[in-house]
Amino acid sequence: MNTVIPILAEAHLELGDLTEAKTLLERGADCAQGREDRVTLVDVLRVQAQVAVRRSDWSEAQRRLEEGLALSRAMPYPYAEARALYVYGLLEQAQGEPAMARV
Repeated sequence: MNTVIPILAEAHLELGDLTEAKTLLERGADCAQGREDRVTLVDVLRVQAQVAVRRSDWSEAQRRLEEGLALSRAMPYPYAEARALYVYGLLEQAQGEPAMARV
């Protein structure tokens, strides 16, 4: 069930239900950290960053992405790294930095 939480949270985010997405992500982060499930934690961090981008909380989004990127690179888990970098591009675009988003 734990690995499904970030997917479910992302679905709630896409439906515009930020409150439920945040609740699920908090639960998912606690569970992943308690089980030392780094794969799920990387996904949780990415979706937490997406929630922060949606709320225009740039520093929170960047913090979550940096943590997720460091974790995915340490495993290594290139697929999760690529997904986090994509969200980083969305963050840059949302901040009005299309050139940085392309990078």
